[in-house]
Amino acid sequence: MDLTILSYNTHLFLDSLAARAAGARKAGELLLHQDEARLHGLMARLSALAPPPAIIGLSEVWAHSVSDRIRESLPVGYETFRFSGEPWHKGSCGLVLGVRGRFVDPCGFLNYEGLIESDSWSAKGVVYAKAAIGDRKVLIVQTHAQASYVGKEKVCEAARRRQLQATLFKVLDEEADFLGPAFLLGDLNIVAGSDDYRWFSTQMAARGYRDAWFAAEGAGPGYTYRPRHNSLIPLFDETETLDQRLDYIFYRPAASTVRRAQVLTDFTTARGLELSDHEPLLVTFEV
Repeated sequence: MDLTILSYNTHLFLDSLAARAAGARKAGELLLHQDEARLHGLMARLSALAPPPAIIGLSEVWAHSVSDRIRESLPVGYETFRFSGEPWHKGSCGLVLGVRGRFVDPCGFLNYEGLIESDSWSAKGVVYAKAAIGDRKVLIVQTHAQASYVGKEKVCEAARRRQLQATLFKVLDEEADFLGPAFLLGDLNIVAGSDDYRWFSTQMAARGYRDAWFAAEGAGPGYTYRPRHNSLIPLFDETETLDQRLDYIFYRPAASTVRRAQVLTDFTTARGLELSDHEPLLVTFEV
């Protein structure tokens, strides 16, 4: 059976705590830019995907009101989850998970402790769920990890590693006995090819997981964050100039095989504006 996963950082701050508190600007960077138009474009694009992905994982949908609009717009057949128990003084975790099937166990969520810099406004963490899709039961783990900030990259990297070890790896280790197809998806804020990436991929390999992009033959560099090609990035973060792969899907080869992987570069509004500063990652597996 083919199973397709879409993972996408949407950069939607509409109605969010951060946008309200910062008046749409934080640390000198624009937070909001045509969010309503981009939201409509996203909902239309997700509904038009053919065939529809079996799993959709979205990050940076920072307001519950916006995540609910997205969830309600998905075609019939999707069951969705978003966590809603954040502390009153923080924003949301920003994660929306949808499956074309049904969740067979209650979905769980764990917060990252010790988020720093602007991430401390958020309730970033890890969503984990088991779902029945077709005749398969699959494990899905979704996250959005600590970002790196200019001039504090090493401090942020160290914080991110602590959070991943204490939270993400804890979830994966607790689900180690699950023998079916298992996937980790999300924006890890780890640059492919870096020392940080080598550390993370080694940790994942020890748990039986592999980066799906590397398993897809001839897939290319897989950049999901392209400052030289995306008009939103200079608005949101003018310090970024290099193309990077930040968004990932890891899988367990013992239970599934990568058929193809692609970065979708046509997620735009009707007027040609990119829907986000990231590009969606789409991977099809045989399970």
